[in-house]
Amino acid sequence: CQADESRNAAEVLTNELHAVAVATDIACQNLSQAIRAFDHDIGMIQAECEHAGDEYEDELADMDESFGNDVTNALEIRGSARQRLDRLQKVLQRLREVMSIDFDETGMLARDLLRFCGVALPEASDALLELEPFLKQLTEFTSVFDQHWKEVQSELP
Repeated sequence: CQADESRNAAEVLTNELHAVAVATDIACQNLSQAIRAFDHDIGMIQAECEHAGDEYEDELADMDESFGNDVTNALEIRGSARQRLDRLQKVLQRLREVMSIDFDETGMLARDLLRFCGVALPEASDALLELEPFLKQLTEFTSVFDQHWKEVQSELP
């Protein structure tokens, strides 16, 4: 079995790992920070509901209670200040649940990817935080390999 000398291994590797190069632009650490900030915001709204909710005037107390209860977009919330606060809390809780499921699934996929690539992680570690530097190193390797391949090819007869 002979190798095809006309085939550019660096180009093939670069093409195969193109998705990795694109993924290096995703700031996984920023994603984790954004989720923590979102959790903090939800906590502030919950605290406002629990401790100061009674201070809001309920000028529309006789308004139909079902109005806006099924709202999924925070910008569509209507009603009195108290009703808007309650509905905002419900909308954000739903968003947090969906985001938590997606984030956990992404973390499991990142852990599987790292395991596939031979990176062993302790169970307690955050795979997304480990994924970002790994992808950068893999992209850098591809670049160095491409440069080395071109040098070798230029020296061949």
